[in-house]
Amino acid sequence: MQRLLTRRPILAYVSCCYALTLLAWGGLLHWRGREPIDALFEHPGSILLIYLGAGAPVLAALTLSALAGGRAGLLHLMDRWRRWRAPLWVWIATLLPIALPMLLLVLVFLAGGPSGAPVWPGWGAVVPPASLLLILGGPLCEELGWRGYLQPRLLGRVRPWQTALLIGTIWCFWHVPLSFTPGTTPPLATASDWAIYWLGMVSSSALLIGLLSACRGSVPVAMAYHWAGNASDQIVRPLWPNADPQVWATLAPLELALRTILAVAMLACLARTAARP
Repeated sequence: MQRLLTRRPILAYVSCCYALTLLAWGGLLHWRGREPIDALFEHPGSILLIYLGAGAPVLAALTLSALAGGRAGLLHLMDRWRRWRAPLWVWIATLLPIALPMLLLVLVFLAGGPSGAPVWPGWGAVVPPASLLLILGGPLCEELGWRGYLQPRLLGRVRPWQTALLIGTIWCFWHVPLSFTPGTTPPLATASDWAIYWLGMVSSSALLIGLLSACRGSVPVAMAYHWAGNASDQIVRPLWPNADPQVWATLAPLELALRTILAVAMLACLARTAARP
């Protein structure tokens, strides 16, 4: 087993992660059907299965680190969770999922588009308390796995753009079982919906490769970015309550296009830095 984990750590990790998730979320679907997420949280058994599936990336990383390296392997992985020091620009950049739609809305407003006037709520409502709880979902349950375990191993074998493509693809389709539960992932009913979702995951993975390269692979930085992506709607929409629905419909693809451009620029910078003698 130890030899397999040493020689094929990526394959072992993806297999373990997907197996745990399918066991938990597949079992939940079999048990509760397509019940909305809000209703599922009323049942302790459902909550356990939700978080077991959501935490599979971290559980797989912890398990394989322990099997391959024992206590030293676990400590090495957990060290990435304790790397809080990062340049200020990196922490600011983690807010891109919130800042980009805000920027687009400001531009629409200044151009006289149907965004309506912004409404600035009280300071306590700028970041709704409910949005802070989102740190307990994807950021806490996933990032030690995707960025703490998988990313450095891929970067040791392939180029950054290939790493972004692989992690983005693995991350995207890992959500498939959860997509059958209303209120979780965005509605993903068609192939084009999945293509857009996939591109968002790949572009975010590319940005995180660049950000983490500037802070020794800090998992808290990855968690902050993941939180901002999950909390974006809860923070941005209340600031623009009078925006025409069409604005929100066109905002998402524009934001994705900007994020993709930034991701390509980030990868180009990494490639140029790596090419220097």
